[in-house]
Amino acid sequence: MISAMALYAGELLRDPANAQVRQTLPLLGPEERIVQLCNIEALEQIRLSGDKGFPDSLDASAFEETQVADGKLIAPLGAYRSSRGWYYVSFECTPGPDFESVEEFKFRLGDQVPRDLWEAHELIPEDFDDD
Repeated sequence: MISAMALYAGELLRDPANAQVRQTLPLLGPEERIVQLCNIEALEQIRLSGDKGFPDSLDASAFEETQVADGKLIAPLGAYRSSRGWYYVSFECTPGPDFESVEEFKFRLGDQVPRDLWEAHELIPEDFDDD
């Protein structure tokens, strides 16, 4: 896994454009709040990696269940969608003590998920019809 050199979730949540997300997070239970905060970090890390385009969706538990233990999220094998394809991703995320930022993030990007696995893992091709 690659250790992130910079962390972004806190900065993204402070952006006025994300006020609704920032206001909603404290209403979630502790585990769900960690999951959502870490998903925000994961999407931004993937986007900035420039590896496979712009990620627009993430399912951290697509292939293996995520685990929250000792305040840390472990996503052994999930998937993210980019450019109408799904790709494997694994990550570990430790939120900051305020649960409004991330303290540590490690991730590994994988190959494209074969299309014949999408339906079984509820990986939808897109969220809109742009025809």
